[in-house]
Amino acid sequence: MKLLRWRDPIGRYYFFRGLLGRVYLPIIVIYMLDRGLSVGQVALIATIAAAASFVFEVPSGAIADHLGHRRALIVSVCGQALAALSYLGGTFPWILVGSVGYMVAGSLMTGTGEALFYEYLKSLKRETEHLKLSGEGKSFSRIFNVVSVALGGLTYTIHPFLPFIICSVQYLLAALVISTFPDPKRRTSVEKTEGFLALLQHFPSAIKNIWREPRLFWLIAVNAMVIGVTFSMADFGQIIFQNLGATTAFIGGVYVLQRLLAILMSSRVHYLAKYLKPAQLMTVVPLIGLSHYLLIPVVGSPVALAIVSLLATVVYVTLEIASNDYMNQLIDGRSRATTLSVSNFTRGFVTIVTSATFGLLSLTITPEYVFALIGIAQIIILIFPLIKLSRAYARAA
Repeated sequence: MKLLRWRDPIGRYYFFRGLLGRVYLPIIVIYMLDRGLSVGQVALIATIAAAASFVFEVPSGAIADHLGHRRALIVSVCGQALAALSYLGGTFPWILVGSVGYMVAGSLMTGTGEALFYEYLKSLKRETEHLKLSGEGKSFSRIFNVVSVALGGLTYTIHPFLPFIICSVQYLLAALVISTFPDPKRRTSVEKTEGFLALLQHFPSAIKNIWREPRLFWLIAVNAMVIGVTFSMADFGQIIFQNLGATTAFIGGVYVLQRLLAILMSSRVHYLAKYLKPAQLMTVVPLIGLSHYLLIPVVGSPVALAIVSLLATVVYVTLEIASNDYMNQLIDGRSRATTLSVSNFTRGFVTIVTSATFGLLSLTITPEYVFALIGIAQIIILIFPLIKLSRAYARAA
């Protein structure tokens, strides 16, 4: 297959994406609990890390546009490699440093990788293939993710430090791979032509552009509310698995199943987009997420919980690919990474609120019922944005 050849930049981008999977992801919460942290401390770390990501999203897109998307990605993955090693400290401060470091470094990547890939396709006049190739790329990369999460659960039983060491090496390899990706277009930096102030003005300018395009505005709002909640709640599920008596190897297996489902779905989202209009797809997917949250309190075994958790995968994969394509179609290419960072900035705010809410509610309510309450609240809050999104697309038709 041509796209999998190393000489093809698209194939190299696929490999880069594959190397971004965190080996320690299936055991990160369990690692914290095993190191003596409480559920409240775990939620506090998640909240602080999300807040750091939220703040850094403001300049990250502009920095990526200024540095160049490829160079920004190299800096990002190297930072994440160092963050993975910070977890080896094993105490609350060191784990906090690792979590914050990962989120800050990752903020430089959010939107940047997608922008680099889209601009490369655009330079080849193949931007109409973006949705299909993006789905294929994510599907291909998740093959590597399957191996990563499987290693996480298994190597943790050998030594708790192994998943973090392997992940650090993995990120350094990712930096090497993306360094070979061609820059689709060399532009004069904003800083050199107009001064550093212009660099800071990228973000407000992107916000103005989003405000002028109602479809983009409400796409970002719905995406943030659904993906933000799903992302922040995903790893808290490890607490429930542990309460049900699941082993780390079993939890790693669940993450493998989630990635396998993601592989299956990623290359097929563009088919779903043919039958559902953007507003329709963005409405159906959150309803699937609600069923996931409501079922968690009634499951009584790790196997049942594993099956229910697959619904969250459906939500995340579908919305991540579809909404990214919808947004790219409406974004001015001159500040693509910055505009996408606004989307991630909004998502980050939702993540902070969700993590903090989980931590506070878990002080008086069991984690299972916290999931259900957050799911119900999410749907109620989404009603207005979904109506506005549907009307915005109807007016543009």
